[in-house]
Amino acid sequence: IGKHAFYGCTVLRAIDVASANPNYSSVGGVLFDKGQTVILQYPGGRLGAYRLPDGVTTVGNLAFTGCTSLTQITFPESLTTLGESAFSGCTGLTQITFPESLTTIEGGAFGGCTGLPQVILPNSLTAIGYGAFYGCTNLTAIDVASANPHYSSVGGVLFDKGQTAILQYPFGRAGNYTLPDGVTSIGAEAFSRCAGLTEVTLPDSLTTIGNWAFFDCTGLTQVILPNSLTTIGDGAFYGCTGLTQITLPDSLTSIGINAFSDCPNLRFVRFLGNAPSEEYPFFGDIIPFFGDIIVLYLPDATGWSDTFAGLPTTLWLPAIGRPTTAGGLSDGSFGFPVDWAPHRQVTVEACADLTHPDWQTVGTLTLDATGAAQFSDPAAASHPNRLYRLRTP
Repeated sequence: IGKHAFYGCTVLRAIDVASANPNYSSVGGVLFDKGQTVILQYPGGRLGAYRLPDGVTTVGNLAFTGCTSLTQITFPESLTTLGESAFSGCTGLTQITFPESLTTIEGGAFGGCTGLPQVILPNSLTAIGYGAFYGCTNLTAIDVASANPHYSSVGGVLFDKGQTAILQYPFGRAGNYTLPDGVTSIGAEAFSRCAGLTEVTLPDSLTTIGNWAFFDCTGLTQVILPNSLTTIGDGAFYGCTGLTQITLPDSLTSIGINAFSDCPNLRFVRFLGNAPSEEYPFFGDIIPFFGDIIVLYLPDATGWSDTFAGLPTTLWLPAIGRPTTAGGLSDGSFGFPVDWAPHRQVTVEACADLTHPDWQTVGTLTLDATGAAQFSDPAAASHPNRLYRLRTP
């Protein structure tokens, strides 16, 4: 019996098998292999809860796919494997309890199960496929039993046991997220389609962002890439429509194909190092349609020309933001924000008259990891007229 043989049969209540069939059998209208260790197809029109018989070891690929009226599933202690897309699209499932016999959850097993708020993975689990909980839009926590030798969780986020790789961020989480120190890699599709994610802070230990890691994170407006990062995978930020600028560290050695494709609001791509190879079209299909993207490079970088990957380039210089007062000029101070490259130094100079300029150093700033700093001039009130400029080292 091929895949999807009865897919979409929404009023199908029973799949029965003639008793002499040497390959298949049925139990209560549910299709199994002959030995009844593998469940192959659950009828799409069944309503309510279902308990798998004792002795079942495997839920076959696609076995419950699209069974939207399934509200609860009880697994036997004999179960070891949940097949690919086994419960995909079971939107009525609101709770799952895994047995301590379970070792494998294959890719997409619970994809699109929008009713699940939380899952707890057992100690026995040894393998989780890509996208096992893909599209579970109300899932806010993936927890792991503490004695599991392969996986762990931190605050409801799934990691490997050593907590050096983040494997899956819950789709239902909204707001900002800070990865723990010590994380070195973001797994493939780890944040894929987490639409509620608005900002992510990456640790200085991070070296790798996997393929499609932030695919379709439409709410993501800011990501600061650390200077430890060496690899950005294929399609890593594909479809991140909220991104307006990105800063690429000089530690990067590889940028995957279409890493920033379909980012229509991306206007500035800022490089912290020398010009990389243009071998990979990592801006992908946005180039023909959004030609106002500008590539910025630092004054001391080499290898840059008037264009890069078909985009115009320009020198990236520090900028003064909208001035602010610190307590007002009555306390003798005046300040303004400075924006430039992370961890760089900027000298602030001042003079009183541009017709006879005598620029004097009034401060030196070291920008933070976001490329920001705040300047304050405590002597501003002593000067009836004062002009400021920034100088790079």
